[in-house]
Amino acid sequence: GIPRGEGGGGRAGVTMTVPRDEAALMAHRKLQEEPEGRDGAPSSGNGGGDVEAGEAAAPRPVQPAGQPRLPWNVRTFNRLFPNHTYAVPLLFGCIITSMSATPGQSFFLGLYTERMMEEFSISGTQAAGLFSVAFVSSAVIVQFVGRFIDRFGATRVIQVSLPLFMAGLACLVTATNLWMVQYGYVSNRVLGVETIDLCSRVTINKWFARKRGRAMSLLGFVLGGQILCSGVFNSLMVEYGWRQATALVAVTSCAEILIGLSIIHNAPEDAGLAPDGVRPGSGGDTPAAQAAAAKAAKAAEDESFTFREAFSTPQAWVLIWVFFWPTIGWGGMNVHLVSICAEQGLGPSAVSVVYLAVGVVGTLSSIGMGVVIDRCISNDAKARAITIVPLLSACSLLLSSLINSLVVAVLFGVLTGLFVGAYQVAGFSMIATLYGRRNLGSIQAVYQAVGILGVAAGPLLMSKAREEFSSFGPALLGTACLVLSSVPLIATMPAPRKGVHGLWHVSFAAAL
Repeated sequence: GIPRGEGGGGRAGVTMTVPRDEAALMAHRKLQEEPEGRDGAPSSGNGGGDVEAGEAAAPRPVQPAGQPRLPWNVRTFNRLFPNHTYAVPLLFGCIITSMSATPGQSFFLGLYTERMMEEFSISGTQAAGLFSVAFVSSAVIVQFVGRFIDRFGATRVIQVSLPLFMAGLACLVTATNLWMVQYGYVSNRVLGVETIDLCSRVTINKWFARKRGRAMSLLGFVLGGQILCSGVFNSLMVEYGWRQATALVAVTSCAEILIGLSIIHNAPEDAGLAPDGVRPGSGGDTPAAQAAAAKAAKAAEDESFTFREAFSTPQAWVLIWVFFWPTIGWGGMNVHLVSICAEQGLGPSAVSVVYLAVGVVGTLSSIGMGVVIDRCISNDAKARAITIVPLLSACSLLLSSLINSLVVAVLFGVLTGLFVGAYQVAGFSMIATLYGRRNLGSIQAVYQAVGILGVAAGPLLMSKAREEFSSFGPALLGTACLVLSSVPLIATMPAPRKGVHGLWHVSFAAAL
């Protein structure tokens, strides 16, 4: 203490201490009175050793009893990469699972047409009939697939589909009649694109919210990879035969699905995460902030539309109109592109240039569309961003009737690639954004069927128009006008809200 009285103005010979020193003295005496060591046991060694021993003896933190144990792959990833979240491998798992659906793509099934005509001595019309039956069947069956995803989860649906998918490929490899070929076609399309690929897209939509557009845009690389794989498959068919090449594809697809199943989970909550791979409590969140975030997440989940509620909104029908006519145009151009170029005096080289431009630009366009959607702050702005899709589609259709040189063919390929990339992202990410995650499978399945029917109907409508007008021009221009008719509606469309009706809804009814 500081002596008082030695020149300090107090009584001489008396030493006084300030309250802070008295508290320190009392604490020192209390420490001396306490038994040494822990739990009354005498201490050995210095104090630092006792602290270390106490920390070592302390029980390790255990997981709360009410919190489920994380899956083994999530725990392994968290241990190996503590500074990253499981959203990264989840994206990889969804991408490789989508790649496994390559045998069901239209451009892949089209490679069988000439082989089937030669193998089974059938006409081109019969071969096209096999293709059409597969597409129409998938448009119907995908409605049940969407409901199964909502009820049982994407991973369970993939597990059940895997043996059936492999059985369809095996049936195609060993086909001795057209019935076996037809089953192989239907299986490839229904269980590949409309089931396994749909499961991957639904999973990405459930895992991401704020970054949903950019996450979905990565599937643009899948389309490019599938086109590349189709070219390799065609070379294998020429070299070794279509049955041997199909057997190799079956083994590859099976391996890709098994790898994907070992990685993906239905929702981020299954991996102990929030949407976008955010760890709960990260960034120093307080308990109050965590409770507020949980309350907001529950409110967002409660805002999810049921199937009936979703299709009682005018926005759902506007989106059907928006996505239907562009797919008719794309399907018609895709099948008749050789004939469209031939009308203008261009050969097959122009078609190759177009598809090269579509493949390169489509991938870049999907990334750009994902960034545009994610940068929109409100759902209203995101809904109106879909206007980009019909505008690009209409420009592509209008230019398709003017392809008279390689330069125009390249420009047409660029515009078509921009449309394909934007459609891939908007068509598969906006449904979750506007209608929520809870019933996403059944709602998304409707738009999946709309795209299928559009692609299937496009070639037929354009063939009929060519018979009537001796040219594809009127059909292309008419389709472009129908596509443009959706632009005013989608450009002014607000995001759907439960129980909210306004002037736009009245305008929509008048437009109908």
